[in-house]
Amino acid sequence: MARSLLESFERKTEERGPIGAFHFGNADDIFIVYVMLGLAKDDVSLTADNYKEMADREWRTSLMSPWLANFMAVLFKSNSDEYRVAFYFNERHTTITLNDGSPCEECPWTEIEKLLMKYINDNQCI
Repeated sequence: MARSLLESFERKTEERGPIGAFHFGNADDIFIVYVMLGLAKDDVSLTADNYKEMADREWRTSLMSPWLANFMAVLFKSNSDEYRVAFYFNERHTTITLNDGSPCEECPWTEIEKLLMKYINDNQCI
């Protein structure tokens, strides 16, 4: 999934890709993206001691089911002609955390490329 997203966006930024690329999958695919972008993190860590108070966590796997979850990564050119990426999880514009720890909603492509490359290298994605 990470490699496919990276390659698709690289082709488009080099002006040789299609206008859109659509991938259909299941809950496992959504979960990979969820973890890859660091969305599975809340301000308070889930532990055995606090799990009863964590019913309203911002991110939880119960938000994903095989037929009800969706994820979109949208590559677009900004007014300054710079490629940027926005992420949507269940139609909700989503903030992700970049490698330097900063939050981002409409991120420069170069930063997303670094984030994807780090994930691919750290997890030995083929």
